[in-house]
Amino acid sequence: VLMIVLSWTLVLPVIGAPTFAAIAGFASAITLLDIPCSRRRWSFRTRLRFVFGHFGAVWTFGLVTSALFLVPFVGPVLGVPAASIGGQWLVCRLDKSRLVAR
Repeated sequence: VLMIVLSWTLVLPVIGAPTFAAIAGFASAITLLDIPCSRRRWSFRTRLRFVFGHFGAVWTFGLVTSALFLVPFVGPVLGVPAASIGGQWLVCRLDKSRLVAR
């Protein structure tokens, strides 16, 4: 939905395509972060709590993927697998819920 809503940025001269690529990279990063969350069978509320609890790390993850998407042709080809692996690593690194005694 975000990509469709912001597709008008493609018509902006000079900055349109890079802006859209950056938006696509950020959206891809956040979307691919959902895979490790679903493997942990987290509810939507738990996923939101994780994202807002680690907002700086998630925001940086999205920005780095956006920057990678700015590289013509190669960026999206390398960005999607990198974001998938990066999302898994980020969740594994920041999820400390399994360490808490229940």
